[in-house]
Amino acid sequence: MASVRFENVSKSFGDKGVLQNLSFEVKDKEFFCILGPPGAGKTTTLKLIAGLEKADEGDIYIDGQRVNDLPPRHRDVSMQFESLTLFPNKNGYENIAFPLRIKGRPESEIRESVLRVARLLRIEHILDREPRTFSGGERQRVALARAIVRRPRVILLDEPLSNIDALLRLNMRVELKRLAREIGQTIIFSTHDQAEAMSMAQRILVLYEGRAHQIGAPEELYNRPVDTIVAKMIGSPPMNLVECLYSDGKLSSNTFIINVDKYTEYLARATSNEIILGFRPEDLKLLEEPPRENAAKVKIFSYEPLGAKTLVKVTTEEGEILDVIGEPWVRYEMNKEMWLSFDLDKIHLFDKKTKTILV
Repeated sequence: MASVRFENVSKSFGDKGVLQNLSFEVKDKEFFCILGPPGAGKTTTLKLIAGLEKADEGDIYIDGQRVNDLPPRHRDVSMQFESLTLFPNKNGYENIAFPLRIKGRPESEIRESVLRVARLLRIEHILDREPRTFSGGERQRVALARAIVRRPRVILLDEPLSNIDALLRLNMRVELKRLAREIGQTIIFSTHDQAEAMSMAQRILVLYEGRAHQIGAPEELYNRPVDTIVAKMIGSPPMNLVECLYSDGKLSSNTFIINVDKYTEYLARATSNEIILGFRPEDLKLLEEPPRENAAKVKIFSYEPLGAKTLVKVTTEEGEILDVIGEPWVRYEMNKEMWLSFDLDKIHLFDKKTKTILV
């Protein structure tokens, strides 16, 4: 199999910079995710690995070999595109077999390989059917089978679950994790869905406006985001961010005052007294009565019962809307005043100017 490495790679289309000094490394046999919103440069990154685009600057390595000038057919990389294009006039077997026929493999090897990957993806029953009869999940599996059937060094999956319904997407997450374990190949997939990235990847690259903001294991990105971009991108609902002023060991806004004496050492590194306070919805509590300190008066704006939890939206006196994870099946009274209590051991503090984490 193979590792993949980017060293200061930049790519532009006309006067639009898509990637800017992008550097990262994917380990051999790693299940790696590139996470970012539409337009972040995810697909361009995958195309650069596949050789479908050429870098303007920087170097790309596959298994230690610089491949900038190596044509796609010599890179031994397979890419599944978001559009899931299948040959409409070929049945499932022939769609999967196509890459092997292009390589001129003998028929016995083709049959063995197609049946092996079909068993792996549980699609033996549709090999003799045409794509127009496939369900969304079956189309997904056939496209994936075609990508992995010739066992390339690197498998690239561009938004692999974006075109299927929500329930099937959950099932396919499990299938992709199982597949990654069983085939033992380097897999790089892109997505805009943080839940997909968190649930499947061994490591995640957070890409935003063509720049790498953080690379790490899902728990690392969740527990210690390096900046506000990562903080907002990881977590569902995402982290709440509130602008505050720091003075005399306290963070204050028009809504609340929080004692942060324990973080004085870290706050001393800030470029000014303007601080962004971050707290995750699950680390907050709604109380009927005000606690002695470190709380804010809020009003219930809306709530959504979600079974094991309730997503509550509250508004502050400044009109900001914050997310809170409330108790399951509790009915909250609209516009009711309550108190929002903070767990000081789980807050995050960011420098407002640089947007980078202090603690």
